[in-house]
Amino acid sequence: MIYQIENFSYDHSLGIIIQADKQHKLTKTQRKLLKYFLDNPRKIISKQTIMQEVWGRIITENSVDQIVSKLRTIIESVPTDPTIIITHFGQGISFEANVNVQDTDNHSANEKPNDHKYAKGSLLIVIVTVVVFFLYSQIDNTVETITNQAITNPIIKKPDSQNKQILILPMIFKGDSISSIEQQGMKSLLKSTFNALESEGQMLFDETSLTTQQAIEKHWSLESDLVVMRLNVVKNGEIYEAVIELSKGTEGLKKTTIFANSIDELLNKQITYISDYSKSISKKDITGIDGNYSNQKLIQAMGHIKAGQFKQAENHLLQILKIDGKNYKARLALAETFLKTKQVDKSLAQLNTLKSTTAYQLIGTEIELNLARIKYEKHKYASLIDDLKRFQASHFNISHIKKANIKLQIAKAYLANGNPEKAMTLYQQTIINVDEHLNPKIYAMSYYGQGKVLISTSIGQDVYDVFVKSLNYAQTAGDIHLQTLALNEMSFIALSSYDWENAIGLKKQALELMELDNNKSEVASGLGTLVAMLNLRGQFSEARSVNERLGSIAKQLKSDALLLHYLHYDAILAMNVFDWSHEQSQIDVQLKLAIKTNNYAMQLNNAFIAL
Repeated sequence: MIYQIENFSYDHSLGIIIQADKQHKLTKTQRKLLKYFLDNPRKIISKQTIMQEVWGRIITENSVDQIVSKLRTIIESVPTDPTIIITHFGQGISFEANVNVQDTDNHSANEKPNDHKYAKGSLLIVIVTVVVFFLYSQIDNTVETITNQAITNPIIKKPDSQNKQILILPMIFKGDSISSIEQQGMKSLLKSTFNALESEGQMLFDETSLTTQQAIEKHWSLESDLVVMRLNVVKNGEIYEAVIELSKGTEGLKKTTIFANSIDELLNKQITYISDYSKSISKKDITGIDGNYSNQKLIQAMGHIKAGQFKQAENHLLQILKIDGKNYKARLALAETFLKTKQVDKSLAQLNTLKSTTAYQLIGTEIELNLARIKYEKHKYASLIDDLKRFQASHFNISHIKKANIKLQIAKAYLANGNPEKAMTLYQQTIINVDEHLNPKIYAMSYYGQGKVLISTSIGQDVYDVFVKSLNYAQTAGDIHLQTLALNEMSFIALSSYDWENAIGLKKQALELMELDNNKSEVASGLGTLVAMLNLRGQFSEARSVNERLGSIAKQLKSDALLLHYLHYDAILAMNVFDWSHEQSQIDVQLKLAIKTNNYAMQLNNAFIAL
């Protein structure tokens, strides 16, 4: 059956859209969706009905939105201003195109000569198309995409020995012969090795599922060709070994044991095994500039970064670069470490060095994104936006994940530069071509950004729900930092609504996660906010206990700024319980420190407390 729809035709039997001189092969799910629309024209259909009729089960609304968006990019003249597939907010979706149906086998008696010409022309196109697809099918078969994944071009399934997409579960260590720092370092380096490449997304990493069964239950829409990999590491005497298990669904594929004399050799062999099995990444890409792509100090440095021990990480990385200046992984890690510790100019120097080497061909996106973060710190928003747009225009072959991260950074800059409309558009576009089950972190960041745009004009339940979505995706991704950000915003909205119990509870959850993330500065900042909330609520005893923790961290970090906050809250708490002598003592100490550090805001604050 061939449908003439507006300015294009659709052959449902082949699943092909023919538009001018272009052809688009639809996925199985896209074909089912379009056929359902064609069978139900000009009816507003709820998303729940679409889920049941097309997928046969309840899925997320985002999955429906993604596939509808992809279909629009194929059939709409202007996808952002659709005239065929129309969304009726709060009601559903309708198909509004003019459609003529042609049966290629039975022509009606009243067909006009031109109709015969058109039918013959269409039939010829179909025959040519069938021949072309028949020839291609001898070597390739179209792959069934993940049901809710929007893609730009049809994906061709390769033979089993090529281009495998692999989901790698967290590395499991047996026994205590490998230190926690080395364990974290091996995990981080394995992940960063593949994610830093421009082909990011070929190797997928699940941070939370410890077994294949958990991964299957979590990623219920796993593509049939996706291979799940488990890595179990143990040390027997002086020999390290890793047992690598491969499976498709519940079917075991292969089990291999790798032996090595050191953890860096073991990690190198794992990386090589994965890249060789996938055959989608060249050895040159993973080995870097001179073939030295991992060593023990780099593993330890990555472990220290994961543990928030940035000074130790910096020392290790500098030692590596002193011996091997071409080690681009160490230089990139050092640049990111400097950025985390607010040493912006030092980070910039390392990134500019990387940009001038051949490493830029491998990790250009990572370099540009870090340069953009520096511009953001320096409030150079216009330059950030222009540079990332220019980079993306000249690197259109990078992965969807890289493109999504670029859009997220540009959106953040638009929001900071006072353009929330453009920011919201980009945040929403970020997730169009990204699978939510395999890349939940992108969704967490997108919804967090959308929430930040909305919270500037509203603090209602709808905005709260956006941050809840961000939190849920961040939990799926196992990303502690993003969970913390979402909880903090939810706490603020609850506080604004005078929901004290919920606000304080959310803030405590955020603090628990901050402590797991081991970032003492963030913990101290969160403790200060919690002290203020408890103080306003009149829970002075608990507030004093929390403030003592803040003071302890301030002394550990030798931070005058944090110490000023501790003194400020301590004076306020003393005043609330009428301990005037202690209050006066803390006011005096705070004032001296505020004058010493030229902190005029705290000097003014001090004057009000004294008054």
